[in-house]
Amino acid sequence: MRDTWIHFVRLTSFLNQFQFRIIMKILTRITTLLVIAIFLFSTGGLTGQADTSPEKAVRTATISKDFIIQLPENQEDLADVYVIDIHALSFPSKEKLERFCQSFSFDFQTITGDFTKQQMKLELDLSVLRAKGITKQQVANYLKLGARRMALFFNKSDN
Repeated sequence: MRDTWIHFVRLTSFLNQFQFRIIMKILTRITTLLVIAIFLFSTGGLTGQADTSPEKAVRTATISKDFIIQLPENQEDLADVYVIDIHALSFPSKEKLERFCQSFSFDFQTITGDFTKQQMKLELDLSVLRAKGITKQQVANYLKLGARRMALFFNKSDN
């Protein structure tokens, strides 16, 4: 009986050492994977920043005091993004600019505003435009038609 007990104690001791080694290997691997994941996130490897798609074309557009957005005439194709200087519009607050941009972001366009820089960014979903066969001239006309609604929205006292 005593020999059995000694063998049991030795076996238990061996298993504890074996389990300890396995746990240490697992922890080492987990630590290594965490370090790799942190590195990839910090460099954009897992966040989508290392996207293989081409860079979005950014161009400058203008907006009149009547809210007519004018795309540049010297390029015949549409850009993904247009940056628009809005100093002349005199938005009174960041909140009003944000509400304005949200109100006119639909269909194939997204408008965002930067109150500090006094700029708006008009992003076009070119894949939707191409699928529908919409041309640059049609987009320009669409933006001109929306100018009156933009002006009414801007001039409303509760916005």
